Amino acid sequence: MANPNWASGYVSDIAYTLGFYREMAPTLIDYALALNGQPGVGQSGLNYCELGCGRGYGTALLAAANPDCTFVGIDFNPAHIGEARALAQKAGLTNLTFLEASFADAARMTDGVPDAFEIVALHGVYSWVSAEVREDIHEFLRKRLVPGGVAYVSYNTYPGWSAQAPLREMLKAVADRSTGDTLKRVNAGRAVLTKLAQAQSGFVASNPGAKRRVEVMGSQDPAYIAHEFLNRDWHPLYVTQAMADLSEAKLSYVASATIGENRLNLSVPADLMDTVQSAPDVAMRELLRDYAINKQFRRDIYVKGASQLGAADARKRYDGLTLMLLDRPDPAPEEWQIPAGTARVKPEVLDSILAALSAGPTTLGEVRAKAVAAGTADADVPAVLDILVHNGVVLPARSDHATLDRKPAHRLNQVLAELAGKDDTHRFLAAPVLGSAVGVSHFDRIVAPKLAQDEASDDVTHAKAVYEILESSGKRIMRDGKPVDDPTTAVSELTGVVAGSRRQGLQRLRALGAVS
Repeated sequence: MANPNWASGYVSDIAYTLGFYREMAPTLIDYALALNGQPGVGQSGLNYCELGCGRGYGTALLAAANPDCTFVGIDFNPAHIGEARALAQKAGLTNLTFLEASFADAARMTDGVPDAFEIVALHGVYSWVSAEVREDIHEFLRKRLVPGGVAYVSYNTYPGWSAQAPLREMLKAVADRSTGDTLKRVNAGRAVLTKLAQAQSGFVASNPGAKRRVEVMGSQDPAYIAHEFLNRDWHPLYVTQAMADLSEAKLSYVASATIGENRLNLSVPADLMDTVQSAPDVAMRELLRDYAINKQFRRDIYVKGASQLGAADARKRYDGLTLMLLDRPDPAPEEWQIPAGTARVKPEVLDSILAALSAGPTTLGEVRAKAVAAGTADADVPAVLDILVHNGVVLPARSDHATLDRKPAHRLNQVLAELAGKDDTHRFLAAPVLGSAVGVSHFDRIVAPKLAQDEASDDVTHAKAVYEILESSGKRIMRDGKPVDDPTTAVSELTGVVAGSRRQGLQRLRALGAVS
């Protein structure tokens, strides 16, 4: 007889949201490891497992962008796995397998799963499951992660959630006592929170950030709210607890996948720097850092049997990384976001680095050499690069991007273009030059793959084809916030969109290897 409680308190009656998190890409993980003097596991020929892969969209993007690696996505929800398998099959991704299994069962599997993985990733899982399930995760890591292998683990953390955890408790309490499906119960909970916030209840008055959090909840997808807050288990963890628990799987914390957090001067306020630097060990340093910036969500990288490179080897490995400029900011912002707030970058330093990257993917050593030749101090280059990577202006790329098979990415992106014609859901395309994925506007997702297949046809022809796609899906072109009902006017509007995509979107996606 099937277990009626197979979901173990986890929301399972609505699908998880679709998204992609660049921190999970092998190239970005490798960059973070190199920043911290770690050998890493490379970028090619990897066995990569995502535990709790959800609907498999992110895993599929990574598999298409890294066709020489083997990917396995594991999730206990059969609806998620069914959708994931259909996407992989339609795109012809032969290096990707999806398995419906609990983490406990996955650790024991012998069929369909490699014996060992170089990377195991968990996003939005670790603090949303029970202690027993976390132990199943540890067992999987003990059995399946190779010595020297990498675990990416993201989770909600204290102290950032301390003042807002009561909001979750109220939301869940109302939802548990409400009727209807999960989405209706989410909305019932949000209505009560909104009333408490608007009435300046004692809790909200004593916790100024609570009202803003309620306002943010009001604009978020109810499906996301359900999966974030309505699970039976929801346990933000102090970093010290996470480190202690993961040490059971012989894992040591070595880096943050949030790139700016790997430099104290970017992630700790100046008046607390001495306190953090004087920490007696890594765990205490990270805990102090979390308190310094009221950290709410961590993206941590652990290694099974970490070993530090010597200074010369660390420098050589770092300089051998490849970086790519995604979009040159114009104008460049005066202040850049960093974990500790904002930072200013000298315009001449920024210009020298962007110029060094302007020709396409470039090794970090070449960027340094070109920037220094332009008058930038060698010591200024790494920190500025980290700021640019942290802000997504520059991203790590595969060192073998020129010879990498791009056809799997093109097939997947064509499937995603077809989905974009029906709705604005799958908002990322596989980018094999990066070994990752990039966010792409709705129209570029529809138009650019068509232009790549038929660049000879004029903009009006493509605009008419796009109009037919949108019309068949019940979509309308909007102008000044109002739908354009006249077909001729709509095609005229779309012709301009196609021309813009031909000039910019298509060229950008070609540079990333996303289209042919």
